[in-house]
This record gives sequence, structure tokens and C-alpha cells, in this order.
Amino acid sequence: MTFGEKLTALRKQQGLSQEDLAEKLSVSRQAISRWESDSTLPDAENLLEISKLFGVTADYLINNNYESDKDLPVVNQAVNEAERSLKLSNAYILAVASITVFTLLGVGLWVLQQNIISVIVSAIGDVLTFAFYELAVSKHVEANKRAWTTRFLRTAIWFAMFFPGLWIVSRFMLFYPRPYTSLTLWAICIAVYLVVCSLTTFVFAKR
Repeated sequence: MTFGEKLTALRKQQGLSQEDLAEKLSVSRQAISRWESDSTLPDAENLLEISKLFGVTADYLINNNYESDKDLPVVNQAVNEAERSLKLSNAYILAVASITVFTLLGVGLWVLQQNIISVIVSAIGDVLTFAFYELAVSKHVEANKRAWTTRFLRTAIWFAMFFPGLWIVSRFMLFYPRPYTSLTLWAICIAVYLVVCSLTTFVFAKR
């Protein structure tokens, strides 16, 4: 689109006549007519006023190759970055939700069956979720992939380690020679869980 075509389209979108636009820009109607017919171009001052009036860039107005502001290299890059960030954020939320579901599923199976199958199901779900998230990161991130992976792991570790961690500690406690109460077992399991997750989060934060 030429400058004249863009100016005409913008003016009509705002419901302005040539006289209305001329009044806003403090120029004659004939000047508007010449601009829209591409007979002449406005000077730098009027071009700036037009861009402000219609909320577009001067680059868009004077470059015939740009059909909209989104075609500008900087704007196009910003739009692509925003879309990429949105997709990664959605993948992050979905992955964290998936790990939570598999953790709850593992707990449910343990309550029903109380065997290692529940731990295996939970662990497999966590691995598949991580693979899905890494695939999303590889697809949408060209640089700084580690930052996105670290961000996910710092959150996921608190969900993924809850059930398997408690199960592993409870298995080790079976070898403790002295009797202990269930309250003591839970206290030890939760303490180990908090320490392991906190240390892991700290390590990832330093990477």
C-alpha cells in the first residue's frame, strides 16, 4: 500500500472527512487530497502528527512494503517473542499441573494397593512430563534454553519428589532397629523432603 492509500484507509476508519483531517492537522483540504492521491508527501512535522493522530509509526506510513505496524522488523520481533513466551508459559503451567496429577495418582494407588507400582506410575508420569516440557522448550526457544528448563525444575521438584521421596524414606525406616510411631515417621519423611527440595532449588538457582 502506498502512503496515500494508507492515509485514506486510516482516515475512513476514524470516520473523518478530508476537511476534518485537514482541520486536525492545520492544513488545507487540498493538501490532504494531494497526499491521498500520492501527488506529494507531507513534510516531517505533518508526518509525525499523522502518526500520532492515528496511532501508527511513521515507518509504516512511508514504507510501501509494510501493510501494518506488525510488518516492521522490531514490532514483528516483539510480537513473535510475546507469542513464544505465551506458548512456553502455557507449557509450563500444563507441565506443573501434569506432575501434580501424577503425584496424586501415585498417592491414590498407594492407598489402594500399597506397592511399588504406585511409585513407578508416578515416576513415569514425571519423566513423560519433563520430556514434553523439554520438547516445547526446544521447539520455541532458540537461546537461553537452560533458563526455561531451570525455571520448570525449580518448581517441579517440589511436586515430583513429594510422593516418591516419602516412599523411599519410609522404606529405609523399615531397617531402623528401634520402634517408632507413625508421627515420628511422618516428621522424618517431611524433614528429609524439605531439605532435599530446598537444596535442589538452591542449586538450580545458582546455575
